[in-house]
Parts: sequence; structure tokens; C-alpha cells
Amino acid sequence: MFFASSEEALVGDKYSLLLESAKFADRHSFSSIWTPERHFTKFGSLYPNPAVLNAALARETRQIRLQAGSVVLPIHNPIRIAEEWAVVDNLSAGRVGLSFASGWNPNDFAFFPEKYQNRHQEMFSGIEMIRKLWRSESIQVTNGKGSQVEIRIYPTPIQPDLPIWITAASNPQTFIQAGEIGANLLTHLLDQDIDTLAEKITLYRQARAKQGHNPETGVVSIMLHTFVGQDFDAVREQVRVPYCHYLKSNFSLLKGLAQSRGSTIDPSTLSESDLDAFVNFLFEKYATARGLIGTPNTCLELLEKLDNIGVDEVACLLDFGPSKTLILDHLPSLNQLRERYNAEISAPKRSFVPTHPVQSLQSNSVTSARQNQPRSPNHDTLSDIRMRCSDRQNVQDYYQRLHQHGLQLGKAFQGIEQLWLGKAEALAQVKLDGTEINAQDSIQMNVALWETCHHVLLATLLKEGLLSNTSVLYLPMGLKTVQVYETISHEVWSYAYLSTVTDTLIEGDVRLFDQTGKLLVNISGLQLQPVEHQNYQTQDQDQYADWFYELQWQPQPLLKSSSSPIREPGSWLIFADLTGIGQALAQRLEAQGDICRLVYAAEEDAVAQEGQILLNPTEPEAMQALIEQMETLPPCRGVVHLWSLETTPPEATTLSSLDKDGTRSLTSTLHLIQALQRTNRSQLPQIWLVTQGAQRIGSEAVPPAIAQAPLWGVGRSLAMEIPQMWGGLIDLDHDVSPVNAANALFEQLWYPDQESQIALRCEQRYVPRLVPSPKQSIPKQPLSLQSDGTYLITGGLGHLGLNTARWLVENGARHIVLMGRGEASSTAQQAIRQLEALGVHVLVVKADVCNQADVVEVLEKINAYSPPLRGIFHAAGVAGFHRFSDMTPDLIQSILAAKVIGTWNLHQITLGLKLDFFVCISSITSLWGAEGLAYYAAANQFLDLIAHYRHHLHLPALTVNVGALAGGGMHYRHQGVTALREIVTQIGLKYYEPQLFLKTLESSLVRGVAQPIIVDIDWAIFKQLYEARERRTLLKEIEVKSPQPLVQPLGKLGQVLQQLKETSSSDRDEFLITYLQENVALVLKLKPSQLPSSEQNLTEIGMDSLTAMEFKNSIHQELGIDIPIVQFIGGTTIAALAAEINKQLIWVEKEGKIERRQDNQVNQTREQKSDWIEGEL
Repeated sequence: MFFASSEEALVGDKYSLLLESAKFADRHSFSSIWTPERHFTKFGSLYPNPAVLNAALARETRQIRLQAGSVVLPIHNPIRIAEEWAVVDNLSAGRVGLSFASGWNPNDFAFFPEKYQNRHQEMFSGIEMIRKLWRSESIQVTNGKGSQVEIRIYPTPIQPDLPIWITAASNPQTFIQAGEIGANLLTHLLDQDIDTLAEKITLYRQARAKQGHNPETGVVSIMLHTFVGQDFDAVREQVRVPYCHYLKSNFSLLKGLAQSRGSTIDPSTLSESDLDAFVNFLFEKYATARGLIGTPNTCLELLEKLDNIGVDEVACLLDFGPSKTLILDHLPSLNQLRERYNAEISAPKRSFVPTHPVQSLQSNSVTSARQNQPRSPNHDTLSDIRMRCSDRQNVQDYYQRLHQHGLQLGKAFQGIEQLWLGKAEALAQVKLDGTEINAQDSIQMNVALWETCHHVLLATLLKEGLLSNTSVLYLPMGLKTVQVYETISHEVWSYAYLSTVTDTLIEGDVRLFDQTGKLLVNISGLQLQPVEHQNYQTQDQDQYADWFYELQWQPQPLLKSSSSPIREPGSWLIFADLTGIGQALAQRLEAQGDICRLVYAAEEDAVAQEGQILLNPTEPEAMQALIEQMETLPPCRGVVHLWSLETTPPEATTLSSLDKDGTRSLTSTLHLIQALQRTNRSQLPQIWLVTQGAQRIGSEAVPPAIAQAPLWGVGRSLAMEIPQMWGGLIDLDHDVSPVNAANALFEQLWYPDQESQIALRCEQRYVPRLVPSPKQSIPKQPLSLQSDGTYLITGGLGHLGLNTARWLVENGARHIVLMGRGEASSTAQQAIRQLEALGVHVLVVKADVCNQADVVEVLEKINAYSPPLRGIFHAAGVAGFHRFSDMTPDLIQSILAAKVIGTWNLHQITLGLKLDFFVCISSITSLWGAEGLAYYAAANQFLDLIAHYRHHLHLPALTVNVGALAGGGMHYRHQGVTALREIVTQIGLKYYEPQLFLKTLESSLVRGVAQPIIVDIDWAIFKQLYEARERRTLLKEIEVKSPQPLVQPLGKLGQVLQQLKETSSSDRDEFLITYLQENVALVLKLKPSQLPSSEQNLTEIGMDSLTAMEFKNSIHQELGIDIPIVQFIGGTTIAALAAEINKQLIWVEKEGKIERRQDNQVNQTREQKSDWIEGEL
């Protein structure tokens, strides 16, 4: 392989090394020669056009394959690539192969700068076009006049299919995508070790199998720096200087690599001493461990390791710095290594063996065959098979047997109608729901078909006695090849033949026939893995059990001191109700010497009485003027908001009343908060938000006040976003007299304790606690839904909605209505097609759940064209990240619409229907609030109470508070999606897949609870963060076994030196270790549970050159300390770095100053930012 030659490196004939090496490799039966593509740099400057270069090599060689690695596809027109390489294929008599890369150096995209952003997608779409053209197919293009024309390329290539590799290294997803499209792989060991590469190769082969490509035919090629001689020490010293010089020359390209990974690190900023130390370190550490630098004897060990992990060929990189003469003189030693290794190989490995000076590696056997197997009946007719398979089985008994083995199968996946057994073979009559599958379509989209194939293969184990052990669960693993010959109809014959049985693998072939015996599909090497399912199931259920929580209101008496506290006179602002509670409260406060101002909500044409203040809830200017007037009074002790007490009773609630109540309650609160934020007070007054009957404490005889519920979401978020303004939430009893209510309120205001969320019932005080639910397990039997009923999903075209549809179908539903405001995306359309392939009737309606007329119309369509509506899954919602200071009344309405107005529409319009369930998706934000999500939390709090309200009416309802859903939803729509998701995981929340969430939901539906809380969370992290401030007691009952250190985002640590100054000398080492652990976790994107120990080697947890530079820079910016780069990647630990930082700092205890040894003072460049703990919960 050639990669780096520059004009300066090779004097005279610039291409003589390439040509002479190619001729040597051709004469000595090396498999192929690789040439790269390089642009606009001296490094690799001889290779701007691999097609032209390989055209020349085609005429200089006879048998060696000519491989280009890598062709940066997005900077070319794919049509031109196909044309040029078709010429080379003809010149070489069919010896070319290409490895495509997406590119990473921004400068290379000078040809097509617009393709840089989406270069990965450009590469894969380009590959598809090249493949079509190579096969002499036509494609449609736009000509110079703007017309659509069909074109194909000439000359026709010699090879019917172009051998394609994908260049992949750090990103496992690229390995998977290469497998999915059936390409080969070109990789390296520059920034990954052998164990990591082994995992990625496994992913690659699994992806090939999953998409129907033979996993054993994919070729994995790996590039290694190579220089082989007869004396180990001499070889190392001969290449040391050129190797290090090569690394330095390549170093400038790392800036482009860093940019392609989203990093701003510039390696060129390293000092000369840092750079020299760095490259020498790399040579010592990696030259022999990750390269063929040594003798034929010493290099064998690395080749054996690569063979063991599934590498097929080694591309030996020659031109990394040694002189042309030195390289050519040592080629015989390289050939000796090749011959010696091949002598130990019993058979060739895969189709395309190695590259230019390359080693051919032998694969290990991955399965063992059953002894004395009869020949696989690949050519038997259906009649022959029916003659042999004569032992008829009871199908229901068979499915019951599978159930005992842990397979939970819905009706859609029980396709076998009749079953017969032979010797190690089985034949079944199968009925498939849904549309026919054409030969040109991918049958992998039909999940039910694949499940049935697996079940028929499993049936072959019945006579083998292997299905008697019910503790074994058989899981699909993959396949080797699949061929589809004809359209697959609804009713087919499925035949399975068992070929391999081991302790770890079941393998066989499956064929599908039509009713006449015509072969439709041939599946070779279908694989199942036996696992112990009882332990697996127990672990699963234990894991799910830990996700269930509930909100429990516990009695908590208010402990008052025997003597009243001595206070200076103050003032109170009371947004009073008309029932008299506010007035009575003012009398109690004034009796203590304080001044009270009562403010009433201004109704239309209202006239203020003497001493009254009227204020329009919709006018922020009036609120601001009121707050400014309070400046003339003694310091304001608090603001009490009672306006929510005048909202509409539940039984009289309408759409218009919800709008009016929201203005009185939520909009007025927003204007109050914003007005207080604009004041210049050094100490803000505390806001107390009061409701009546808005929380469900137990089995109250009256319905909950649903219109007041959203205020609790606002209050909990206020506590997180502006804690200095937070007083508390108090929910009064529904039938208490105004005087008694005022007296109870007074005690909570005058004698505040650590509780900030309080419910008063029958003269007792209750406080909320989040507690684990009684241990739940996933139902052993799947949820059984009615096949003759219709199930409506709002937000149905979203990520959760589509997963819910699949879940409903798996549990028996056959009629699904997906309701959404927009058009179905391509992803949604594909999911719908999959459902329809299972025989499901899917109705997609474009409608707004907030619009009552739209909801009525949807119900009318269901009545007209579908069976009766049996269930509603309400997943629609809007989340906007807006702090209180940025919020507006219009934004409030848009956020509340789907969850408040939409839910009420669904409730009202379906009151006369008999529903099996009415499920609403809420969020955990309604429980503890969230900065920037106050009104999203408010909307979800309404959903929480609507479930209790419907239960009071004896109607089915379940609102589930969901944690962090993976793969889509609010977190994935946020502009800073990556940063947001990292923060979510850093605070302890764990993302779970919608499928797992829906599994856990089943037990709640069966139990009939109103409000389950399902969240996967690391309480050791989250609880510390949540309770970082006082008066947060919600999680008091949550037990944490081993608290973890808090992790804060890089760049938000604030003035670290100031914190060091305030830390005692005995605690500084511990402080620095924690600080460094947090930085490492953020640079390496570790989960909080993966924080390195103080003695852990940083390279062992994934620190490479780029992340080391990022870590080094963060320390320099925060502390002004410059640590050599080699120290970070040379095997150092957190403890060693902390000691080094201590050495470079001078501690002046008496003056309380911290100085660097190099300077007299340290510039602290970062301003203290708002507390991250508050910001991200």
C-alpha cells in the first residue's frame, strides 16, 4: 500500500518506488496493490488521481489486483468514477477494486464544498449509482438543456460487479453500514486497538448477515506500517527517524480530522518540544504493536492476532519515510514473511486476499457440524419432502411449547397452520397476513415471515429432544444467504432442514414453496442461539421493576418553635380570591405588624372598591407597575398567588373555561415572575402558589380541580430555574372555610421549614415523596387486544407513536388510526408499510387534536370505515425550551394546546364510548420541574390529573410519567440535540428504547393504576444534583447505596482557581482529583458511572491524541497550567496529573492567593455562570 510519498521524499523518478514495488509484488504473487487519493498537501502529493495511476500500473503488471484506497467519493461525480475505472478495468483485464471513503479533510472538498456537511450520505448514494452503472444499467440524469435522459457508461467493464470496500476506522456505525450494503472493509489500527477492532468486525459481519449477505464472504483489509528486515534492532533504528518525520508531516492533517469529528482542537499549536516528544512516544508504543516493523519472526504474532479477530488481509504501507532504496532492498524479507505465514495456512480465506505486499490470513471455524448428518436435500421437490415429513404435530401444543421456552408471541407472529416432522427436518403450512411480497422486494421487511421461518426451523428440534429443556430460549442470530425467486403469496409451504447443532448454535436451511411446489425463497445458514432464558427473564423483570415509581403523599406535621421569630416589619403582596381567603390571610399577617396589598383579578367593567387593587392578568405592564409600587413599602417578605382558586369547577369545565382559567392562573404567574426578575432587589421575595383540590392525596370524594393542576408544573419548575424566588406550593382542602384556610396558610408562610410542596387535608399536612412501586413484573402473557376494535394514536406519525402502533399490533390489534398534524415522513411511511404487510388496516389522518372539529371528524371516519374505537393512546405534544424571561402568553398556549386542549377534546368526545384504555403520555418533568420547561411541565401536570379525574368518573385512564426515551421525541428535536442528550445522561437519566417502555406499560394497564412513573435513572447521581439546594425533599425516600461524584459540563465549571483558593490545604488534592475526573468524563463522553479512578491509566479508557489535546487545553484554560502532551498519553493517571498541577502552583495561605510558578498571577477568563445543576434538571 502507498499513502504518503511526497515530491521531496523521492528524488529523480517520482513514481519509481511505486512501479518497482508493483512489479516485485506481481512477480511474487502478492494479491493486490493499494494507492490512495490525496489533494493539496505535500503529504501524499503523488496521488491526486488514483484512476490515472492505476491505468499505468495496469500496463506494468500481469496478475496483481489494482485497488484504490481510498477514493473520496463525495468530492467526485459518481458517473465519472464509474467511467474512469471501467477504462482501468478493461486495461487490466478485470483487476480493479475500489475502497470508498466519505472524506474528513475539509480542504479536499474544494471540488464540491456543498457536499461536506452530508458527506456520509453522499458516499452511500454515490456507491449505489456506481454499482448500477457498472452493471450496465441506465440511470436518469438532467442534460444541458434541463431534460431528463437515460445514460449508461462505456466501455463495459470486464468484471460484472465492481469489488467495493468501505474505509472505516473510529465509527462503529460505518462498519455496520458497510455490512448492510454488502461491501468489504478497509480499516487501520492508528486510533483503535485490536480488541476494539474485533468488536467492530463482529458488528460488520452481523450487519451483513442481517441484510442477507453472506457474512463469510466480506473481506476485511487492514493497513499496517510495514518494514521487515533480518535484524530487529537494526530495523527499528532504520525507520525511527523517517517514521517520526512521517508522523510530523501527517500531523497537520489531524486538524482536519478533528474538525470532521466536531472538535476545534488544532494540533499545530503544540510546541516543538511537545511535538518531538509526542511522535517519539507514538513510535515506541505503536511501531511494533500496531505495525509490521521487525523481522519475519517477530511480525508473526501480530498477524496471528489479526487472523483471530477475522481480518482477511494486511495492506502493508511502505512509503512512510524510509528511502526508496531501503524499501526496495527489504521487499524480499517481506516476501519471506508472506511465504512463511502462508505455509501455516490450510486453505485460502475469502475471495479477495491481501493487498500489495500483503498477508493472506486464515479464518477459524465458527461452527461444528452434527455427526453423521444426511445430505442436505437442496434439490428435493415439495412432494419428496411431504413423503418424508409425515409425523403430524398439534400446532397449538407447539406454540405452547415455544411459550414455555420464553417466546412471547402475539397473534401476528403465529403463522403456522399445520406442522409435520421428519428426521431433522420439518414442513409447515403457513398463512401470512398482509400483502404479497415481490421477488425484487426485501423480504427482511416482513417480520412475521422471518419469525415463521425461525419457528419452522425450531420445530426440527422436537424429534431431537432439544425442546424438552424449557429453560433454554432460542434467539435469532443471522443467516448466510437468502434468494427470492418468485412473489410470496399469503399461503406458502415452509420447509426447514437442520444442519448444525452445538451448545452455542443451531443452524439450518429454510425454503418456501407455493401451493404448486414452485420454489419461492431459499434461505441458507439460518442461525439460532440457545440461551438460558429463566435467568435472562428474571434479570429483565428485575430491571423493569426498578423503573416503577409512584407519588406518595405522606403526613408531615409542621413543627413550630414555641416562640414567634423576631422580624423587622415587612410587606406582602396577595393576589386575592373572591371567597375571602386572601382577605383573612392579610388580617393574620397584619396582626404581626406587616403590611399587605391585596390585588384582585379585574373582570370586564369591574370597578375597584376603596382600598382594592384591580389588575388585568393579560397586561404585563400593569403587573410591572404594581411591583414597582411595592418598592415604596418595607421589604417584601413574599407574594401569595390565590387567583387559581377561582378557576372553573371540574364538572363545569369547557374549552373556553380552560382558556380563561389558564390566563387567570398561568399567564398572571408568568407576568409576576417576569416583573420581579426586572427589579433591582438584592433579595427577591418568595412566591407562594396556592391551589385547592389540585392534588390527589388519597381517595377524595370529590374530583380533582384539573384546571388548577398546571400551576404545580410551573411552581416546580420555578424552584429549579429561579430558586431564590421560590417559596412553595400549597394545595388547600376543597371544603375548608375561608378563615380556616387562611389560618392554615398563615402557619405555612410564617413558620417555613424544609418542605416546599404541601397539601392540607382535614387539618393535616401532607408532603409528596417519590417512592418505588411494589415490585412489578412484565405480564407472562402478552396484552390481548381486540382484533375487531380500532385503536387511535395521536402523535401517531412520531417516533413513539409508530412504536406504539407496532406494539398494539403485536398484542392483537388489527385496525390502527395514526393521527398527526403533518405529512408522514419516509420513516413513517416505511413503518406503515411494515404494519400493512402484517395484515393490519392502517388509517392515516391529518388532523389537529387541539381542534375539536378535527377530532369529531376523525371519530366519524372511524365509525364509517373501521370497527368501533376501543382505545386511545395520546402521544401528541409540543415542548419548547424557554426560560421564564423568554416566555410569552402565545408560547404558553402553543405548549399547552396538545396536552390540555387536545386531551380535553378526546375526553369529551369519547365520553359515550366503551373504551378498553385511555392512555396519556406525560413526563417526569411534571414531578420535579425543569429549567426552560415550566409550561411543558404544566401541560404534563394536567395529564397527570386527568387520569385521576377520569378514574373518579369510573372511566378507564392511565397517564404515565415517562423518563428519557431513546431514538426520537423531544430530546431529538432540540437544536442542540447531542449536547442535550449528553447532559441528560450526565445527570443520571438513562435512555430506554420505546419498545422496553411499552413492555413496562403493560403491567400498569393490567393493574388499572392512574399514574405510574416509569423511569430508568441513576439515583446516586440525580439525587445529589436535585438535593444540591435546600427545601427539595421529593426524593427523601429514595435510597442511594453509593453516591457518585457530580459531573459538570466542560466550560461551565466557572472559576476553578477561586474554588481552589477557598479549599483547605488538606482537601486540595481531593478537589483536583475530582476536577480532573469530571474533565476526563466530559472529554471522553463517559457516563457518570464510568468515571475513571484516580489510579486508572487514561489510555485504557480511550484517551487518544485528539482527546488528550482537548484535555490538555481545558486544564490550561482553567488553571493556566501547561502539561506536556506526552504525559497525557504516556500512561498517566488522574492522581499523577493532580500531583503535577500541585507542583506548578504556589499556594500563598496567608494572602489566600494562588499563583503559577511561571507567572505572578493567573488570568481567570471565564465568568461565573449560572449553576449547572439548576440549569439542567
